[in-house]
Order: sequence, then C-alpha cells, then structure tokens
Amino acid sequence: MSTNFWAEHLAREEARKAEQMTREEVMAKIKEMGGVQAIVDFHGGGDEGHIESVYIYSKQVRTKEGLADQELDILKNSHVATIQEHYTGNRFDQESQQWIKIEITPEQVQETRLFEAITEPVNEEFGSFAGEFSVDGVVVWDVELDSVWMDGTVYTEVGEGLYKEFG
Repeated sequence: MSTNFWAEHLAREEARKAEQMTREEVMAKIKEMGGVQAIVDFHGGGDEGHIESVYIYSKQVRTKEGLADQELDILKNSHVATIQEHYTGNRFDQESQQWIKIEITPEQVQETRLFEAITEPVNEEFGSFAGEFSVDGVVVWDVELDSVWMDGTVYTEVGEGLYKEFG
C-alpha cells in the first residue's frame, strides 16, 4: 500500500473524530431523549465482532457493581429508544435491474453520529476484534453518575474480568 493511502486514511479518520459528538453532547442527548442510561451490548473476537444493540433507558439498568435490582422489570418498563447506525450507498434493485442510491435523512445522520459516539469505547478498546480472544460486554453511559464504563468478560484460554471507566 502506498504512503498516500495511509495519509488519506489517517486524514479521514481525523475528520471523522473531529465531527464526533463529545461526551457532554452524548450525555445531553441521552437526557433529552428521556434516558438516564444508554447500554451498548457487544461481542466478538477472532477477527469478527459487532455491536449487538444500543438502547436508551429511563431508569438505571446497570450499576458499576453489575445489574440493578429487578433488571428484567426495568428492561421491560423503561426502554425509551433504540439507536441505530444508518448507511448511505447503493443497493441493487432486482425489479428494475438498476443500482439505486440510498440517501439518509438529516435525522438519520444525527442518529448515526450518536451511535458512533456511544459505541466509540468499544472501537477504541477492541477495534476490529482481531486477536486470539473473544469478548462479551456492555458499555454503560450513565447520565446521573456522569460516568461511562465497560463491563464484561474477555475470554482467552481462561476468562478474565473486564472493567474500565472512561473519562
């Protein structure tokens, strides 16, 4: 690969990060949506992995010690939003046999910005999930505690706990 490719890649990555929401903006958005916590569920390893879900809750679902009391009741009764990532690009339409450009709305652009910011701790910690490990975990954004932490298990030959606070 050429040096130019890497320079362009790094420039795109810097531009993406510059446009990314700040921690304060994420916390404000969660609160604006009626939430007190955002939970990012993820898993992966061995070069594969992904974000399973990003949910906003109006009650505290997780504590730094683990699950809140009566978690299932809280999960059922306090879910206020699901955050998704939206993509632009093209899709092939079978009926017309044409490529169709997919556009996303301004609201979807904002939701994608929120998704990218909320999931950034996973990307920073595990990237493409490459390596001889697997991981199951969550990232918790807690508005009331003004705190972000990751909790889960990294499996190698023997499982080891995972806990990390951000900022």
